Amino acid sequence: MTIRSAPGRPAGLRCGHRGSALAAILISVMMMAAVVITALVGISASSAQSRGRLAREQALINAETGANRALWEIEYGDWNGWSPGNHQSRFLTSDVTTGAGEIVGSFTVTVSDPSKHSITIASVGSRGTGYDTSQITRQVDVTVTKPGGWFQWAMLGSELIKFEGRAELDAYDSSLGSYPASASADAKIAAMPNASQTVKINSDALHHGDAYCHPDADPNAAIIGPITGQRERLDSVFELPQIPIPSGFTVNFVDWTIDDSTYILDEDVKCKRLEMIKHAVIEVEGHRRLYIYQDGGIIKDTSEIRIPDGSSLRIYLASKPIWVEKNARINTGSQDPSRCIIYGLSDMVAEVELKEDSAVYAVFYLPSGTFRTIDRAVLYGSVIGRAVNLKDDSWVHHDKALAAFAAPGMPAYPGAGGKSPTIVSWKIAR
Repeated sequence: MTIRSAPGRPAGLRCGHRGSALAAILISVMMMAAVVITALVGISASSAQSRGRLAREQALINAETGANRALWEIEYGDWNGWSPGNHQSRFLTSDVTTGAGEIVGSFTVTVSDPSKHSITIASVGSRGTGYDTSQITRQVDVTVTKPGGWFQWAMLGSELIKFEGRAELDAYDSSLGSYPASASADAKIAAMPNASQTVKINSDALHHGDAYCHPDADPNAAIIGPITGQRERLDSVFELPQIPIPSGFTVNFVDWTIDDSTYILDEDVKCKRLEMIKHAVIEVEGHRRLYIYQDGGIIKDTSEIRIPDGSSLRIYLASKPIWVEKNARINTGSQDPSRCIIYGLSDMVAEVELKEDSAVYAVFYLPSGTFRTIDRAVLYGSVIGRAVNLKDDSWVHHDKALAAFAAPGMPAYPGAGGKSPTIVSWKIAR
């Protein structure tokens, strides 16, 4: 019997199967390579994004470091005492380093006072040199005010504050708008003697805000009459420092009378007495001083002192006071009390008066003198003095923006507060 083997597959068919397997393997390898390449590209892109994100975060940290450094300089460093209203800018640039001394970036800070009532800090931080992302920058904008100075007070009396008739006191904030659009009921007054009835408000009068008395006094006994706020004790009391006698005046008048005419005040003036009558006008140019050294002054008959943008006026009173009456106006055009400061020297113990429908935008500092409004007169600003007296239908509107105002020539505020900058806003600009 003959046994035959099984017939074999055709040679061509056997080769075709081997080629298909090889092609499948190659395709699989290519697909795997593509996956690996895609993954590597993704990892690279993710790594670049991470580096960019870290660079932006570091730049922001550097910007915030610069802002905090500026705050320190304002409070403790070379800029201590630098006050808003000076229309100045200051600059600060520094590298930012790690504890090991590695430079991780830098900041550049610009500090200015564009609003006159606040300080603006613009801090730009960048990533350190030597990196591909070194051009990345971030900016932080900070607005700072310094409340708690002299003119945080609507009224501060070393002896007495008194409201009579239907007199009223309230507050507003000129940085938010003119009065009455920004009116509020949070004016602060204080009288410092350790005694009863140091703040006396007639039953028909009204104080819109809080009132303060001596730290050891009973607020209910020291503060008498209607107020809308709280009766509180001061943290401390102090004497009102005196203002030094000014000097260096280029023009000297004796009896200076301006009668139905306009005088351009473009130099510092010293005079024995000032009288403005019959629609007289003083137009202030630049930052000027007026020293009335003996017989005081009177401004009446719709006369006016004008203080335009870029100008200010300091009035010094020796011996006798100034009276503003019969529809007279001081600084009503600008409506900015910080442009007009009226000082009483140590021998000016008399009473400064605003009366008969007059209107004044100013701050008064009368450490030995007294202040009175009467007959529908109105003051927009602040009063510091030995005694303050509001009578009849007169008004005082305290401008709260003055809390950040350091008047030229004023002594440092010795009371509590006003030592540290207060942050109004902190925002990332970019």
